[in-house]
Amino acid sequence: MARPCRRSTARWPFAQATPRRCATAAPACARWPGPRSALRPGGLFAFSVEAHDGSDFSLNIHRRYAHSHPYLERLAAAHGLRLVSATPGVIRKERDEAFDGLLVVMRRA
Repeated sequence: MARPCRRSTARWPFAQATPRRCATAAPACARWPGPRSALRPGGLFAFSVEAHDGSDFSLNIHRRYAHSHPYLERLAAAHGLRLVSATPGVIRKERDEAFDGLLVVMRRA
């Protein structure tokens, strides 16, 4: 598993999260300062998540968190980001089984 981002003085135009980061730590991501501190203004943050139609997030049978669209919007706003897109699509395959989710892009304000 990748180590969490440390605070950095560098400002990047683009950042991405590994699928495992938010898939296994949804509650922690709500407190994670990573993308805003790493991005320059206007920079993009991209990642994928499993989709959830309920409220906020839930732990599914595969032990991965699934996130709702409204939760992603609130999470972005709480960290000085704006949700640019959340496009439905296949986010991974395991043993020839496709898993649907959201391909998410956020922009730093």
